[in-house]
Amino acid sequence: MPESILWEINSRTKAKHHIIKYYLDAWLPIMTRYNKRIVYFDGFCGPGEYKDGEKGSPIIALEAALNHSSIAVKNAEITWLFVDENIKAIEHLKKILNEMDIPKNYTIIPIAASFCDIANKILQILETQKINLAPTLILIDPFGFSGFTMEQIKLLMQNDKCEVIINFMYEHINRFIGHENKKILEIFDDLFACENWRKIIDVKEPEERNKKLVYLYHKQLQDYAEIKYVRSFELKRGNRPSYYLFFGTNNIKGLEKMKDAMWRVDPSGNYCIVDNYYGKETLFQPEPDYGQLIKLIQEEFSEKIINVNELFEWILAETAFRKVGVKQKVLRPMEENNKLKVIKSSRLRSYKYPDDTVIEII
Repeated sequence: MPESILWEINSRTKAKHHIIKYYLDAWLPIMTRYNKRIVYFDGFCGPGEYKDGEKGSPIIALEAALNHSSIAVKNAEITWLFVDENIKAIEHLKKILNEMDIPKNYTIIPIAASFCDIANKILQILETQKINLAPTLILIDPFGFSGFTMEQIKLLMQNDKCEVIINFMYEHINRFIGHENKKILEIFDDLFACENWRKIIDVKEPEERNKKLVYLYHKQLQDYAEIKYVRSFELKRGNRPSYYLFFGTNNIKGLEKMKDAMWRVDPSGNYCIVDNYYGKETLFQPEPDYGQLIKLIQEEFSEKIINVNELFEWILAETAFRKVGVKQKVLRPMEENNKLKVIKSSRLRSYKYPDDTVIEII
């Protein structure tokens, strides 16, 4: 086995793996409870382990299901599609998989092929047979910025209950985006599904270029790929952006669970997770800065009347924060300090906010 097949793992990759594992812990029981068959599609799976023996994303995902306490997860028909262009990486992964005790209701398919080829074959079958893809979580985690397109993401996400996690390799993109090589230009056109990225090339200030590129990709996932909820999270190398994890779903529950997974990652070490899409950098910490969230709510909803569930959806979709703690750490102090007025509610006690509660932000 050539040594180059197994890479050194870094702290950012470990953080990414933690997020995937935490999200699967929540996603698997929800999906298997209501669907007989589901799919996990790792499009750039690698050899399944790293040089020091750390597990790769395919094994982490598979063990999340094998070790899950949910009966629904244990009994569900789950297809595990592991794809990588590197034949030797797939051969190494197969050796690991052969040593694992896999239940008969789990179908594991390791394939030496490109993500583009497999995605196109899946889309062709769906179109020919006029069927929908089973609920699928798609992991697109390339080493670089080629091998997948915005168009493929759009077509895959048109299938009900599909979700996608994309590693947007900002360091590589920023390094090559100024090149005039025709092939590279075409790859970036496919990556963004537009040519607007070319207007950003001349932006010299690094932070401004960073924000513009990330915002454009976010916008294209929402507008072009028509994904309802998109959030991005930055993993840094020191004080520089390394890459972003984009999560796309059409289900608010999926967004809520992904937020929970992100907040569970310890922001120690030489990386941190930052959400700056809303224009307010928020470092994820064990204790959220609820004061900042109160300011964001006042800026967005001042003098407006809304249902609390509308507020929760906005918090999930448009800020870095979760629902956890909002009622007691945000709504209660706002009401106590006359920044919030309850217009209508079925509550039986003060400072409770059931689903029918209607509030006005002062």
